[in-house]
Amino acid sequence: MSPTALADSMIGFANADGGRIVVGISNGVVEGVDSDITHLNELQQAAINFSQPPVRHRSELISCKDSLGLEKNLLLLDIEASETIHRNRKKECFLRIGDENRRLVGAEERELAFDKGESKFDATVVEGVSLADLDHSLIDEYVSRQGASSKEALLRSRGLSVQSGNEIKITQAGHLLMAKVPPIWSYIRYVRYLGTRVETGMRANIREDVTLTGNIPQLIQEAKELISEKLGTVSRLAPSGRFEVMPVLPEFAWLEAIVNAVTHRSYSLQGDGIRVRDFEDRLEIESPGRLPGLVRVKNIRETRYSRNPHIARALAELTGYVRELNEGVERMFEEMGRYGLREPRFEVSDASVRVVLFKQPDEVTLQRDALVAETLRFLARRVGQEQLNLLLQKLSAERQLRTNEIGEILGVSLPTTRSHMKRLEQIGLLSQVLKSSTDPTRYWSVTDHTFWNDI
Repeated sequence: MSPTALADSMIGFANADGGRIVVGISNGVVEGVDSDITHLNELQQAAINFSQPPVRHRSELISCKDSLGLEKNLLLLDIEASETIHRNRKKECFLRIGDENRRLVGAEERELAFDKGESKFDATVVEGVSLADLDHSLIDEYVSRQGASSKEALLRSRGLSVQSGNEIKITQAGHLLMAKVPPIWSYIRYVRYLGTRVETGMRANIREDVTLTGNIPQLIQEAKELISEKLGTVSRLAPSGRFEVMPVLPEFAWLEAIVNAVTHRSYSLQGDGIRVRDFEDRLEIESPGRLPGLVRVKNIRETRYSRNPHIARALAELTGYVRELNEGVERMFEEMGRYGLREPRFEVSDASVRVVLFKQPDEVTLQRDALVAETLRFLARRVGQEQLNLLLQKLSAERQLRTNEIGEILGVSLPTTRSHMKRLEQIGLLSQVLKSSTDPTRYWSVTDHTFWNDI
């Protein structure tokens, strides 16, 4: 491999999610990098000499044996994902997609710049759109909420407009947020399916197909009303040990996914809108564009980044919906857990991000919930539902109780109390804390079981 070819590969990895390159293996055969020390030095300096800015990486030589059993060295390069765009000396830009190092040109390279934050699409001017094309009742509401002295000053300060001589020009953020007639590629399409997959032709299983249009605040409100109605309710285990009617999915989880999609999607990709697919077992929210900046599936719960900062700030001030990306995502996970549902799943393709919210717990959770319900019904028959509820509320509030305190609440003897608590211990709701089998200070403590979240 030549130093320039290696640099191009490193550029592709750095512009994507990072990765590892091993030099010295060809078609599965170990060749090593020891035969030409000068060439090895050139390979080790490839990033410095042939990438701009130099790609951050770590390199080391690792020893292995070839087919003849001879010791050979391989060059191992670990490339970091970068927050900026890297190019070679010819100003060519590459992106690693699967096992291909793809050269980007034109719109593809501009999209990467938006993803990396080098450019902000929402700050660019929309030609042919003026202040008269915006919804002034919405602007007035924004001005009132912020206590601003004038609408023109507020729009400029939030990046929703720019002053060009004597003319006020509207940015993409202003147009998307405030337009009376927003661009045709800003929409949410909701499709409801019968079953758990998309069928075509004679077996087409679309039950409902609705396209929502409007500026961003309108889109969110309309989506909230529509999806809330369509999801409906389901019977699930409640802390009482009985099955109660509750929403199919926690509203915060799916609404946050919608808000994130509308706020952080790539608006520079104008060929598609946001798609919501409602299957019997899950809800999928898919938005155009890759994850922005250094946000990746593995760090999405703690990494903060906004592809469209002007949209995010104005929408937060105008509606209160938007949070920092990771804060809302973290709570999505928590809310799904509180409902006993599987964690949200994030899927990233070359051109979109999909959030999958499952409507049913996995098999292990279903079995666990059934066991919890059966145990609580058994205890309710023994001590009475009212006494059991009092105990559960007391445990939830204080987090731990001694055996004699529990016995007083239930009105049973200490041996019976210990027997009942061991049942709760066996299903994972309680744990007994003691220093020895005769420890007089032993007590029962609640676990981090999701059961306790709703008491």
